[in-house]
Amino acid sequence: YPWINFNFHIQDSEKVSNMIMDAEIDFGILLNPKGHHQLEVLAFVEIPIGFVLPKDHPLTKTEKIHLSDTLNDQHLIPSAPLIIQDYVQTLYKHYQLVPQHQLECNDIRMIMSLIQKNLGIGLLSYIDVYPYLERDELCFKPIREKGLYPLTLALCVAPKRQLSCVSQVMIKHLIEQIERFKLKLIDYQ
Repeated sequence: YPWINFNFHIQDSEKVSNMIMDAEIDFGILLNPKGHHQLEVLAFVEIPIGFVLPKDHPLTKTEKIHLSDTLNDQHLIPSAPLIIQDYVQTLYKHYQLVPQHQLECNDIRMIMSLIQKNLGIGLLSYIDVYPYLERDELCFKPIREKGLYPLTLALCVAPKRQLSCVSQVMIKHLIEQIERFKLKLIDYQ
């Protein structure tokens, strides 16, 4: 689209929601959007949470991993402001587990680098590890525990807003990409 300029803003979901409702932007992609009558979800994908392991880790051969299986491992724990931090802390709290060996980090790339160097395992979302899985560099094992819900990534608009043809084209493209991404997640559901 040679004569079209796109402006991308990286903000937290609350800020993006407000920008959509205030007509500052035409649409937004939100992580875990809160229900709001002034937002309409056009497409969404649920992103599983799981263990990210080095390719040669013994647990990669196990079908299902429980937190208790990882007690001897160094845990690379995401910290604030990462959204995944709340999920990980909730999981540890639910199982009353405090890993003996842990390192907290607020940068996904740093956590991935440490995992690649066999310096620990991480609890992250599939979308965090997706590029590494595409390059076959790491392993992702989803956690299937009661009370642990996936992250939701949603494409949202203001329901009564008239969108330009350009925005409609882009939204159509994003919906197609979200649907393709859902197909990649079938093995992790």
